[in-house]
Amino acid sequence: MLKLITAGALADLVQRAETAETSLADANRKLADLTARQELAPEREGEAAELRKELAAVNVRLRQRDADGESFRLETNMRLAACDRTIAELGAELKLVRADRPAGPELPERTVLTFRTVGGGLVALIATSGPCNYGYQCLTCGDEAGGAYSMENARRWANEHAAECRAIPTAVATRT
Repeated sequence: MLKLITAGALADLVQRAETAETSLADANRKLADLTARQELAPEREGEAAELRKELAAVNVRLRQRDADGESFRLETNMRLAACDRTIAELGAELKLVRADRPAGPELPERTVLTFRTVGGGLVALIATSGPCNYGYQCLTCGDEAGGAYSMENARRWANEHAAECRAIPTAVATRT
C-alpha cells in the first residue's frame, strides 16, 4: 500500500526533521559542555576547598577584630567612667570651697573702679556728688580720702593706698 503525501505534508515533515536535527545538535553541544565541566570538576573542587579555607580564616580574623573592638570599647567606657567620677569629685570639692568662702565685701554705691591691696583687700574708687567729684574707700582698713577734682587724681590716690595697705580681710584671716 502506497501512501501519497502532499507537498504541504512533505514540507511539514522536512521542517520537523530539521527541527529535530537542530535539537539533536543542541543536545550534543550541551552534553559536550557537561562532559568538559565534569572533567574540570576535580580542579574546581580544589579551588572551592581553598576558598572555604580562606573564608574560615577571614571569619576567625573578623571574630578576633570584634573581640578586640569590644575590649577596647569596654576599656574606653571604664576610662570615661573614671573621668566622670573625677569630675564629680572635683565638682563636689568646688562646691565645698565656694560654700566655705564668704561673699566679698559689698562695694559702696557709685563705685567706679576697685584695686586689690597688698593684703588681699579692696580699695573702691568712688564718684561722689559735689565739686570734688572723686574719692576712695579701703574696704579692709577703712581708710578713705575724698576731694579729688579729677578721676586721674583719685585713681592715683587709691592705687597708692592699695600698694601700701597690708591689712588682711577678715574672711582671709580666719581661713589661715
